[in-house]
Amino acid sequence: MMKIAVLIGSPKGAKSTSFRLFKELQGLVNGEHECQELILDNPEVSAAGLQAIAESDILILSFPLYFDGIPGHFLACLPIIAKMIENQKHKPTVYALVHAGFFEGKQCVNAIACCKNWVAGMAAIWGGGVGIGAGAALASLKQVALGQGKRKSLGVAFTALAKAISDKRQVPDAYLSPDFPRFVYKLLVHRNWYASLKHHNLKRKDLYRRLP
Repeated sequence: MMKIAVLIGSPKGAKSTSFRLFKELQGLVNGEHECQELILDNPEVSAAGLQAIAESDILILSFPLYFDGIPGHFLACLPIIAKMIENQKHKPTVYALVHAGFFEGKQCVNAIACCKNWVAGMAAIWGGGVGIGAGAALASLKQVALGQGKRKSLGVAFTALAKAISDKRQVPDAYLSPDFPRFVYKLLVHRNWYASLKHHNLKRKDLYRRLP
């Protein structure tokens, strides 16, 4: 039985897109495994969390893209973890899920490169990563099955990654965008902005208001 430690690097914790995407991936992983989810929503790692990471065979990072990189609070946790892992003989295989608000998953390439450098620096094993464009939109389409319709590419990438995790082997990094046109995504984003304005008793013109 494998031990899997999952690091959720979103400040929104268990309510985040990072968490929801991981749970969908987890449903595809075969075999018996003990999975511990660690919510890292501040720049600290508990002693219990470090212990779980030290004992893990698989380490999965799941976080949102911030300015083409890793969220600051989560980034602060990584050296703490690396210091522990680099001094132990047992090295985990590391996988990463990075999701962006951008339509193009390729926007996550630098963040995944940072993860790979982190893994190399502590002499662990890089298993593979998935960069997901429009991550929040894809995670919210619960009525669409993975691998179908608007989530076809997400399902293909998650199936390949889950199989690699199940076999504890490497898989090529993958970058994906939603299976619908970019202009449709733009319309959806604008609609969300307008709904948020209405919720806060604001109007569209308030978006363009300049503060003195």
